[in-house]
Formats: sequence, structure tokens, C-alpha cells
Amino acid sequence: MKALVCNATEDGVVVKDVPVPALKDGDILVKMAYVPASPRPSSHTQQAGDNYYIDTRSPPDAIIGSDFAGVVVSGALPAGTRVAGFVFGGPYTDRGAFAEYVVTKATLVWTVPESVSLADAGRFGIPWAFALQVIIQSQGNGFPLKKARGWYLVYGGATSVGLFTIQLAKLLGYEVVALASPATSDLVRRAGADHVFDYKFPEAALDSIREVTGGGVTIGFDTIANDDSVRFCLKTFGALGGTLNIALEYFDQSIRTSRSDVKVNFTLVYTMLGEEFDFGGRAVPSSIYPRSEENYQFAVEAYKETPGLIAKGITAPVGDIRGGLEDIAAGLADLKAGKIRGKRLEFKIADVE
Repeated sequence: MKALVCNATEDGVVVKDVPVPALKDGDILVKMAYVPASPRPSSHTQQAGDNYYIDTRSPPDAIIGSDFAGVVVSGALPAGTRVAGFVFGGPYTDRGAFAEYVVTKATLVWTVPESVSLADAGRFGIPWAFALQVIIQSQGNGFPLKKARGWYLVYGGATSVGLFTIQLAKLLGYEVVALASPATSDLVRRAGADHVFDYKFPEAALDSIREVTGGGVTIGFDTIANDDSVRFCLKTFGALGGTLNIALEYFDQSIRTSRSDVKVNFTLVYTMLGEEFDFGGRAVPSSIYPRSEENYQFAVEAYKETPGLIAKGITAPVGDIRGGLEDIAAGLADLKAGKIRGKRLEFKIADVE
């Protein structure tokens, strides 16, 4: 099969022929239809997620790409089943979504309803799984969903994970305040945010949040997680404190102590895949994460629940759909240069229906 792999060329990747991965018990082989690029919204690197792996972590010939939608060819699900999910693309030579085929566990995909296109399904991926991991698992809402109350903060409301988090928060019953740029504020409101404030004017935004919430929020998710965003988010909590989840840990850890009454949680979405992994790489120190049975079982449950949540109104971010494997390198360069705003960059690999 053809795949986009890491190499030493100027752009860091090349399309080449590689073996089709072998299946193990419980696996499925999926023919790729659509694969989005994964951005990494952090001032720590200013790079896209896929670019970050290419630049700092991926070994030679590792397959890039994580999120996908396609059709089952063989394995533990019936051939022809429309599925979507994500794999840990970047570290491995036998696993990655920027390819004609991917192998994954049958339990780690969700069945795409007929009402949803494979293009839309592909744009769920990591952002959807991460939003579920944070607001449902980490923040204690659980399945089946029970009504929640209070004000929920989303910093980085226009990111894909931010948009999914807003939708889930509204579905649960929270009132939502979000931080985004003026250019994306309408997008964030359409996702369900009750109030959207400009992150570039933090003092004005903080005053407004305290006013509309009657003193502050009680729970939130910082999808950016740099020094400025974490510091700001902690200030938005009211006198009773609460819980803040953060997308990354690359910020000054002393900031946590500014609000001892706010519990700051960090979760890593790849722990949902049910395997031990190293979050290090070529230019990044080794960081071993052990297998988490709890997080894997949550992923299995969350994927079973996903079609029902879609039926209740959850929708994918808007897509910017381009050509196939040969076009991905140019698309990643646009993503790295900040040329993709308000849409999720996605590539059509094949017609499978």
C-alpha cells in the first residue's frame, strides 16, 4: 500500500510503498476514505500535531496521521462496515492514518450512521475522543448522560476539541462561556456557546465572564494550555473553586498554586487506545505511559455511545477537503503556516462507497 512516511527530505515526508499491516485477533483492516490533519494548538511549539511528530519525534519510515474514516475490508467486523476513529500516528512504521489502509482494534472505532458522511465522520477523530475523555470521564459526568448545572468555560472554543466540548457541555445542561477570536466567534456560538469573549483582551474578558456567570465558573477545559491561558482560566473560577482540565502540560507549573481550590487535571487521549506507549521521540525525551485498562474501557463505551450522541445533535467541525496522499505535505505546510482557520483540513484518500 502507499503511505505518507517520515523521511529526511526538505518537507520531512514522502509517499512510498509499505507493507499492509498484519491483523491480530480482534483487529480490523480499514480502507481509508478521509483522513484529517491534526493541529496542535499550543504556543509551546506553534506547529500542527502531525508536523510536530515529523519535526521532532517520528523515526524514519514511520507512518504519519491519526484520524480516519473508511470502510472495513476484513477482520473482526463485517466487510463494508463504515467506521471512524483514530490511531497513534507518527511513532510507528506499521500504523498511521495517512495511508491506503490502517489496522486497529474493532472495539476502537464507531459505526458511522447512514445520516453521516464519511468526510464528516473523519473529522471526529482525536478531538471527539479527547472531548469525551475530558468532560465525560475525567470530569465525572459518565454514561448514561445525566443533567449537569453550572457555568462551563472553554478556552480555545474554535479548536476542533473546543467545538466538540461546547456541544457536549450544552447537551449535558451546562451554560457555556468560551474564549475565541472575533473571526471565529460566530462559529463558536453556532456550536452552542452562550457567551464568547475575545482572548486577546483578557482583562475585559475576565470582567465579562464574572458578570455573566454571577461570580465565576465552576468547571472548564483549556484546550490551549500555555502559561497565559492557564493563568487566565484559573482566574475565571468563582469563590467555590472547581475543576479545570488542560490539554497539555507545557506551561509553568507554579501557575497551579495560584488557585489551590481549583483541581487541575491533565489527561492524554492516546491512553484510550489500550497500549503502553512512549510519548517521546527523536528530539524529545522518552516518556513512557503505561497501558490504562480504565481509559481503554471508557473508549469502548464512548464509541458505542457515539452514534446516539450524533443523533442528539453532535456535529463535526467544518472541513477543508483536499486531494489524496500526494497533497498532504502541502496541506501540512499550510497548517504549519497558520493558513487554516475555522476549518479542519482533511484529505480524500479513496472512493469507498
